[in-house]
Amino acid sequence: MEIIKPNIKWNGTLKPLDLTRVDSIALHHMAHPTADIYEVDRWHKANGWAGFGYGFFIAKDGTIYEGRGFNQNAAVANHNGHIISIGFQGDYENVDKEMPPAQYKAGVELIKWIMGQIPSIKIVHGHKYWNNTDCPGKYFPLTEMITDAFKKSREHWAEEYYQFLKSKGITIHEKRFDDPATRGDMFAMMARVMGYNK
Repeated sequence: MEIIKPNIKWNGTLKPLDLTRVDSIALHHMAHPTADIYEVDRWHKANGWAGFGYGFFIAKDGTIYEGRGFNQNAAVANHNGHIISIGFQGDYENVDKEMPPAQYKAGVELIKWIMGQIPSIKIVHGHKYWNNTDCPGKYFPLTEMITDAFKKSREHWAEEYYQFLKSKGITIHEKRFDDPATRGDMFAMMARVMGYNK
């Protein structure tokens, strides 16, 4: 996963969050079908803010941008001291009725990554969980994204066997668990089991 740092000039200094207090991730839409991170940055500066208010931004093509990052966000009134906000390009209330797969996948990956960086996070929800708003919109795949973000990645059933054989020096191959094995692969593995070490 790549996170791009856009060329945003902040008006003033951002305040680093106390990450031990961060317990939530809020998901937002921009309520505009095409506005990118730079346009949203201009809106927020026009409000008198330091600039782009969200911690991160995900474009419809799946590109992930760092906004305020782990500095105090300006996106959820009265809760910005304990929340990281992710803004999604699009209007998922009135215009965009389906999220592009690349944007959805990036959203799941970013949520997982943030939770990995900040283990104290327990809640992931839409902006409306904290404030009286429709954000992130009725067409935003909120429940699905949260469910997928909290799923633990499953190891392949053969992972433990692979690790055992690797520790004994019996296999030299990459994991590629579901690739077919050739006779040559089997001869090499059997020879190693019998003690042959080239």
